[in-house]
Amino acid sequence: MITLKRLVLTGLTLFVLFLVGSSLVGSWSEPQITSRLQLYQTDLLLQASEFQPEESRASADSTRAAILGKDPIATSLEQYQDVRQTAQAELDQFQSRFDQHTAVDAPAPEFPTSSTAPSKQGQLRTAIRQQQALIDQLDLRIGILQVEQGKSKPPWKPGQD
Repeated sequence: MITLKRLVLTGLTLFVLFLVGSSLVGSWSEPQITSRLQLYQTDLLLQASEFQPEESRASADSTRAAILGKDPIATSLEQYQDVRQTAQAELDQFQSRFDQHTAVDAPAPEFPTSSTAPSKQGQLRTAIRQQQALIDQLDLRIGILQVEQGKSKPPWKPGQD
């Protein structure tokens, strides 16, 4: 025996499942936050490597080495470079998708464009800008760490502001 309450509840449940499913499918092509989390972890590692306890004890040094590793700057540099490679690959994917949408969505003048095409292009443009900003930020951090390790010379002379 199906009551009106159960019928309404079933309908609402199916509607919510449809919304959640479509949202999940739509977010599939969105940039993921894994790289950002990895960057935060690396930033914490670098900040922790700067900490110097007031008393230099052997146990503090061994604990610090166990947590941070032998060379936290080199480890951080490698992590930044890995994230940059991943970010560059994602940027290339976004750019190729944008180029595909631009080529497909450039119909002859007598054919109207769909209303979803501009929003998809706008989302891809935003994703491309965000990814490029992330790459620029990574390049800056990689450069700073390379200078810190002595692998690269700074483009300025010390003492210049």
